[in-house]
Amino acid sequence: MKKIVYILLLSLALSGCSKITQDDQNLVVGMECAYPPFNWIQNNETDEAVAVEGGMYCDGYDVQIAKLIAKEMNRDLVIHVNPVFDALLTDVQNGTIDLIIAGMTDTEERRQSVDFTNIYYYTDIVMMVRKDSHLINATSIQDFKGERVAAQTGTMHDALIDQIEGVNHMMPLENFPALTTNLVNNAIDAFVSENVVAEAIAQTNPTLTYIKLKDNFELEEDMSVSIGLKKGREDFKNEINEILDSISEEKRDELMNDAISRQP
Repeated sequence: MKKIVYILLLSLALSGCSKITQDDQNLVVGMECAYPPFNWIQNNETDEAVAVEGGMYCDGYDVQIAKLIAKEMNRDLVIHVNPVFDALLTDVQNGTIDLIIAGMTDTEERRQSVDFTNIYYYTDIVMMVRKDSHLINATSIQDFKGERVAAQTGTMHDALIDQIEGVNHMMPLENFPALTTNLVNNAIDAFVSENVVAEAIAQTNPTLTYIKLKDNFELEEDMSVSIGLKKGREDFKNEINEILDSISEEKRDELMNDAISRQP
């Protein structure tokens, strides 16, 4: 089923590129729709979900943040699906989308190509493992020495793996459903995740769990997510920041908890 959904996502992204256009009435937001609880694809219509190309719907924390922004800007929200996470940077550069709202961390490298707003959610780094693995007793990243550890391609998670001495750094995978499948099937021993994503995965995969390490990865940036937009759009960025600042921490936690509770 997950493979079918990914194929659908790819076809949606390819077909959507030629149909979605920006104007003053639409707010075009890009996301992969394969990163629950931040964003996911579903085939049923709900009050929370937004329709995308191909008769499917996208929901998640990112969708709810995008809906709040669009409402404040008096624009219609359009979700542009691109299953290749890193390609969202190109989408915003070439004007295919207005904003990247996709659980993306503001890093120095990404800042070379796009601008970022203020933070809209804070997260922590954890390790996803099987419940029957000896790794559930790990307390340090160095406990993963010699283990097969993977992460999503195009993310800072993948670069962190090399901090583990003697690790078997596996080839990065395209998305978290692929990482989850590989972990369940014993093709890898662990993968790097954010805590809220790991919590969502654990709820729907009873053989998996996640661990918070006392001796964790060294991070150059805060583990948080921000909204990406084209460089030079300062007035637009300021407008988005004002809207984000108006969303209380309690409201953000409520949106995230609700997303976790209904994610497929």
